[in-house]
Amino acid sequence: MGELPLELQAKLLRVLESGEVKPVGANRPFHVNVRVVAATNRELVLWARQGKFREDLYYRLSVMPLVLPPLRSRRRDIRLLAEHFVRAHAPHGLAPKFTPAALGKLQQHSWPGNIRELRNVVCRALLVRQGPRLDESAITFEQEFHRASEDAGPPQLELPEGVTLEQMMQPVERQLIESTLRRCHFHKDRAAKELGLARSSLFKRLKEWGLGQGEE
Repeated sequence: MGELPLELQAKLLRVLESGEVKPVGANRPFHVNVRVVAATNRELVLWARQGKFREDLYYRLSVMPLVLPPLRSRRRDIRLLAEHFVRAHAPHGLAPKFTPAALGKLQQHSWPGNIRELRNVVCRALLVRQGPRLDESAITFEQEFHRASEDAGPPQLELPEGVTLEQMMQPVERQLIESTLRRCHFHKDRAAKELGLARSSLFKRLKEWGLGQGEE
């Protein structure tokens, strides 16, 4: 409900107040008798005060509010939900069981992504499991992937065989100098200052590359 644009909020409020809807192409509205169940993960009270959500619609919807705590606050549900996702996503006729260690790992996680994250973890475990049961090694979280990527550090660079360091660096150096010159509108003194080069060093490089005076 929190994603509903303001113009559609007004239309929904009119439906709730009148109990009538008018389909596209219809000549007149007709009455509907429905029960509306709305959900959101946003603080709609605060949004209403900030003008991001219609206050009249909020109070029209909030007749019997139910607050669902995050998954980390209802640990007893984790096993039931995980087993449900196994039955839903395992190959037909095969529903592997979690080992106690795997269930313990699920219980210890903070679940910032709530139910959707749990479903992804279970589906990933079904794909990577090695045996007939889902053990601890099959349980992986998104944070572990990001941490592994950060720990890997930048890629290692190596000189190709037969190429010197100067030959390797020259194209990169020339590209940086040319882009800086363009940014400085080919004002060489200013470009040299940005590059941290002496004016004479910049002119020497430009002369070596055939980019002398008048060739900008």
